[in-house]
Amino acid sequence: MSSEQSTDQHASEDRLRQFLRQSKLGMLSTDCEPASRILETNRAFCNMLGYQVNDLIGIEMATILHPEDQQQERRLFADLVSSKRQTFHVEQRFLHKSGRAIWTRVTCTIVPAESHPLRHRFSIIEDVSQRKAVEQRLNAEQRLLRQLLDLQDRERRLVACEIHDGFTQDVVAAHMMLQSLQNGYQKRRQEIPVELTQALEFLERATNEARRLMDELRPMILDEMGIVESLHSLVSQERERGSTAIEFVHRVPFSRLPALLEGTLFRIAQESLTNIRRHSQASAAELRLTQVDERTLILELQDDGIGFDPTQVPHDRGGLSGIHERARLFGGGATIESTLGKGTRITVKMPVELPDRPSGAPHVRWTI
Repeated sequence: MSSEQSTDQHASEDRLRQFLRQSKLGMLSTDCEPASRILETNRAFCNMLGYQVNDLIGIEMATILHPEDQQQERRLFADLVSSKRQTFHVEQRFLHKSGRAIWTRVTCTIVPAESHPLRHRFSIIEDVSQRKAVEQRLNAEQRLLRQLLDLQDRERRLVACEIHDGFTQDVVAAHMMLQSLQNGYQKRRQEIPVELTQALEFLERATNEARRLMDELRPMILDEMGIVESLHSLVSQERERGSTAIEFVHRVPFSRLPALLEGTLFRIAQESLTNIRRHSQASAAELRLTQVDERTLILELQDDGIGFDPTQVPHDRGGLSGIHERARLFGGGATIESTLGKGTRITVKMPVELPDRPSGAPHVRWTI
């Protein structure tokens, strides 16, 4: 190497060290030996962990890396050294001098010997602990809300069972007894008292109302048959209530899902179909339930109704906001697309871990 090249290299290294010192991001270089000892670092990284620069020079990376992240670190580092990859980005926890974990985002690459006296690894480290803390709080809130939703669902199921096993059975028994009495009048060719006829009508209405309440609380078919049959039943009921020809299409390889997820999908479909009946003036609609991969379900409802302007809908409108919130609680999301005069499409994506099932599920289509 000529003296001019040597001077240029020293100047380049000086600029790099100046950049290291002034950067607000943590920076770190280690050797490429298995122990991965620290060669250089900057003040930002030291401040991140509560150390002085001299405290870190020469120590092994494992000393300041969270034990649960060390196996991943060794694997990624080995890939760099063996040239299986040129760089990697990963979220890792470093250990503060006090012992607490500091979440960071690390970008790492290998600097070849041609551009440095020693082949080494260079890392840029960003402190993301505040973002992680926010994410963890949100995740904790979502877990709590899911637990509350599960509790509400259990209570709905319990009340529905109480109505079915108690009130409804008594009403049905009373109705049968009065029918028997009515039959007796008919056999004796006697005039049936008006009060008896009215009592039978009241009991029949009470029975129908009890069944409606049970369906509102927790449809029995949902626990007995699962989400697919429940959606089929829901679509049938909505068709009877309104004038919209609703088609239900599903392509899923499972028979059952966790009860809370089934209940959530059912409530989203129920709210969406109610909106069609009340607001859309649609002549036709299609509800689809599809598993697009091992971890993702899509529930989609499209109608040919009058549509609406999404920008004019209040954010707190119960039906639409409820769809968004229920999907969000499961780590999913909902999109609602609508154009005046061209109908509405609601798409809900839900992540779900499904049991292994045989492939080649049949494509089932019902029109009612």
